[in-house]
Amino acid sequence: MSEAAAHILSGAAPRVPAGRVVVALSGGPDSAVVAWVACHTDPPREVSAIFVDHGWPASGEMRTAAKSVAEALDIELREVWVERTDSETGARVARLDVLAEAARGAPVLTGHHRDDLAETMVVNLLRGTGATGLSGIPERREPFVRPLLGFTRAEVRAAAEELALPFADDPANVDPRHLRSRVRTEVMPSLDALAPDVAARLARTAALVATDDAVLEEIAASFPLEREPAAVRIPVGALVTQPRAVTARIVRRALRLLHPPYPGTSADVARVLGAVAGPPSELTGGLRAEREGASVVVSDPAAAPAPPAPTTLRAGATVVFGPCVLRLQQREASSADVRFGRRLALSVDAGPDLRVRPAVSGERIDIRGGSKLLRDAMAEAGVPRRLRPSWPVIEGRGRIAAVAGARVAEWARPPAATRTVLELITERTS
Repeated sequence: MSEAAAHILSGAAPRVPAGRVVVALSGGPDSAVVAWVACHTDPPREVSAIFVDHGWPASGEMRTAAKSVAEALDIELREVWVERTDSETGARVARLDVLAEAARGAPVLTGHHRDDLAETMVVNLLRGTGATGLSGIPERREPFVRPLLGFTRAEVRAAAEELALPFADDPANVDPRHLRSRVRTEVMPSLDALAPDVAARLARTAALVATDDAVLEEIAASFPLEREPAAVRIPVGALVTQPRAVTARIVRRALRLLHPPYPGTSADVARVLGAVAGPPSELTGGLRAEREGASVVVSDPAAAPAPPAPTTLRAGATVVFGPCVLRLQQREASSADVRFGRRLALSVDAGPDLRVRPAVSGERIDIRGGSKLLRDAMAEAGVPRRLRPSWPVIEGRGRIAAVAGARVAEWARPPAATRTVLELITERTS
């Protein structure tokens, strides 16, 4: 084994997780070396690789190189494709998404090194960033692991050459249309002339900033977030009592939970914080932020579950429907019986079997002296807009008898002299 390869193996191998790992194998020297490290750790790991095809002009050449590296290391290589984009950010987001999905829960090893970290800091600084951006590239952020961050580009390339790994150089890395390429080929050499070994200096800065950032992240993590199928609830109390440095991190945690591992833009953070006292806001990627009671909810309408299929609700039974748990019971009538709210009293004549279904656009419920749109009845009861398509509507004898947790139709109200009623109890599950 060459001296360069031994040096990298000794420093990088302890950073490779145990068990099954997947290498993001681009065909370049960096990913080839991290794949070699994964295959030579002790104890041995179960190693496979994924090549992401961006549809770029050099993709065919890089695919061939990735296949050659995989064959040389005797590991399985899978190919995945993403929609072509010339945007650096768009390509990176698409690549991380498809890698995380294709890895099926295994850690994903990438070939990022110290020069990549330094370049990332400069790119983030040019775009405008805070402490998290100035922390550069983390060694671990699930599911991604970067064992080579302690080594320079030159060290990694020397190892690849000495090991005779059949890598190729991606011309996109020096394409002047990309900001990162210009930082790599123009800015970093100029900075290095002013401060030799500038990548090491920036790496030290990144480590110091990351330490401070970790403290703020820990504080932000102490505030619980409630995850729903297509939404995350942030307690308003946390957003109005903490300094901006903490609230911004709370919001970014919520955005990562909804669309891991992306923390949103600074404009997204501002819009979510603005929803505490302001109107709903649209966020990047079709997300939405709005105030719901004691929470600000960030939701993804495109990922919302489809409305449930209609079902039957009988006295003595409990049914889970959409965001609600419904319980129907027959009991003695009471002067406290109400037609609005979580516990609704219906006439026994509305049953015995009730049908639960989602609302249809434009439907109305009978009220004294007329009717009311179901959407308005839900709004008056505080049902969030995002939950209304799956909110339970109760039918009896072919007519709308109630909106769960909201109100009873006038025709389905118990007569004044009745002795028994059907009580509909609604509890929220989300």
